[in-house]
Order: sequence, then C-alpha cells, then structure tokens
Amino acid sequence: MRIANIITDEKIKLDKKFNISQSLGDMIEDIPTLIIGIDNVKKLGKEFNYLDRKIDDKTYWTFNKKEKRALFEEDLFYFIEHAYNILIKDIKFNFVDVILLEGLEVVDIFKSIDKDKKTITFIKNNMVYVFSNKTIYGFDLRQIVFIGKNKITFLDKIKAMSSVFLSDEQILIEYKNELSMFNDEVKYVPLIYSIRNNE
Repeated sequence: MRIANIITDEKIKLDKKFNISQSLGDMIEDIPTLIIGIDNVKKLGKEFNYLDRKIDDKTYWTFNKKEKRALFEEDLFYFIEHAYNILIKDIKFNFVDVILLEGLEVVDIFKSIDKDKKTITFIKNNMVYVFSNKTIYGFDLRQIVFIGKNKITFLDKIKAMSSVFLSDEQILIEYKNELSMFNDEVKYVPLIYSIRNNE
C-alpha cells in the first residue's frame, strides 16, 4: 500500500510506502503528493506560491536540496507526517469496555471482527489491539479476568479470528519510525503491519 507520492529528480531514501517517481505521470490518484524542485512544480501547469507551498488539498511542493536545503528537509518531514495523519483520519478507535457494555454489544463486535478475513492483532502487556474493518478495537485483559472470563480462552478466540497475531516486543523496535508519526501509540501497530504488508 502506498500512502503518498513524491515526485523528484533526486535520490531519496524512504520506505516502500511512498511512491517515489521522476514523472508526474506516475502519480497514484487520491493520495497526497509532494513535488520536489521548482522545475518539477512548473511542469504541473498550475500557479504556485513561493511562501505557501500548498497547491491544493492533496498536492504540495518544496524546493530541492540545491535550491533551499533547510526548507526541503523541513517540508519533507512535515509532508510525511501529513501523509500518516491522512491515513489514520478514517481509522476509528473503539475501546471495548466489557464491564459496561451489554453482552449482545460485545457479541456484535466479535461478529464484525470475525467477518473480516484480514484482521490483524497486537498484544502488549494487558492490552489487545485488533485492527478490523477500518477500526482498531482495544480490549483490556484485566477486564476480561474481572468479569470472570478466562484470559487464555479469550486470546485463543481472538487468535482464531486473526489472520495475523503479533506479540513480539521486537516489533516495537522495527516499527519505531512509523510509531513516532503516530505519537508512539502502540495501538497503531496492527495498522502499520497492514500498510507494510498490503493487507
């Protein structure tokens, strides 16, 4: 899954989530685009402003390294952050309070998760984060125990519904850069996995 286009004549080291190209014709539609370099932005055929480097709601531009290195680095950083923010705009977080919710409401949530064949789950300490149907569901294992349910049985049920079940602490190190774009909120680990693996 690509989350943004970057049009540039220079070599830029970014991961595969970014569609890096030298040609405006290679842009993927409906994702944010950053055009690097005055010559490249002129090819767009639209008016642009040297102070406000936003062309429209999805298109931005910046100077290349030779033109203004400091602005290039700053704008690239903020564009990457912006691309991640757009990505999570439509992702909901639903903390499933099994103590306060009615039993049928919890059953409905499980049915909704079970319908998605690309459910990704991450467990960290006592929290279980399930990414399914553009929603991240959060379950607190302490609540599961509090209402008299078996934690292992609960986890087995979640695993059975998940196409991917992540529990390794190493993943937090591996996803460190992406997590920093999400304010280090570990609930986004399943989403990051989904993006990295085109789930």
